[in-house]
Amino acid sequence: MNKNPTNLKELNQGAKQRSKQAITKVRKALKKLKKEGKKINFESVAKTARVAKSMLYANRQLREEIESLREQHLAQNQEGLLTEMSKLETENARLKILLNELVSPTNKSNY
Repeated sequence: MNKNPTNLKELNQGAKQRSKQAITKVRKALKKLKKEGKKINFESVAKTARVAKSMLYANRQLREEIESLREQHLAQNQEGLLTEMSKLETENARLKILLNELVSPTNKSNY
């Protein structure tokens, strides 16, 4: 390989261009995953963007963005689970009252 300054400059420019393209793909993947409400983690982002996970870890800005979005997604899921759990507890209490009414001594005498 010819290591003259022109070739090195061209190689560096090519690498920078590929890096910019990869970052653009990652940002699009993040938007898509958020829009679809899918899990956001290094695996899902790398797969959706079709880039190497190592690239995501190596780029500090992308890594921080993914970690932040992952935490937001987990917090939203946790909030949703707590709401659902509260609904289930309310329904469970209602069903216990109904069950007690069905098996209470006053209802047994009707049989």
